[in-house]
Amino acid sequence: RRDFILPSVGQYASGADETFENIGGARNRGLELALNGEATDKISWNLSYTYLDAKFTRYDDFNLVRGNSRGTYQDSCATLAMPSRQWCTESYDNAGNRIPRSPRHMVNLSVETRPISGLKITGEVQGISSYYADELNRFRISGHALFNLLTSYDIKSGSGAAWNLFARIDNVFDRTYFTRAFAFNDTNQDGVYDGEDITFTVSPGRVWTAGLSVNF
Repeated sequence: RRDFILPSVGQYASGADETFENIGGARNRGLELALNGEATDKISWNLSYTYLDAKFTRYDDFNLVRGNSRGTYQDSCATLAMPSRQWCTESYDNAGNRIPRSPRHMVNLSVETRPISGLKITGEVQGISSYYADELNRFRISGHALFNLLTSYDIKSGSGAAWNLFARIDNVFDRTYFTRAFAFNDTNQDGVYDGEDITFTVSPGRVWTAGLSVNF
């Protein structure tokens, strides 16, 4: 992507005049692999892997706000005095940084078994590597792996309708992880940009789903 539009004062800045200009550039390179096969006539498997190298090639006028953005502007962050209503900005060139929330590695492995006619039971492992929560690449979020379990049963009726009972359990082992993490400024306005400024969306834990579908 070339010359995509971003705020002229930076993604993290606020409380200042801004325009929207063609100041961004990014490049995504990688590969995807997929394999599948059958161990027996009742057991099959699928494996997929993605490698993603996502980086900014250009990121002009990136400004980070610290302190209270609705207070008095300070030309230098060194003069920031808290807790008075003052704020400052720091400028960065993020060219070469990794695009946030873009894990470098993603993998999915599923094994399906069909013990009796119409019944399918599938175990699935999903994993992602660590990623950055912010454009400055200061805060790395750990990767995680999840195990999911799915099952379905097909029932054919004499009327020609095809019924399917299905159920799944996502995150079988009830792991706690962050579904999303991002940082955009000095959120708590303490004059320091650190891990306390990250906004997290926490996983819902183990999730059960069940349903019935019919085709006729």
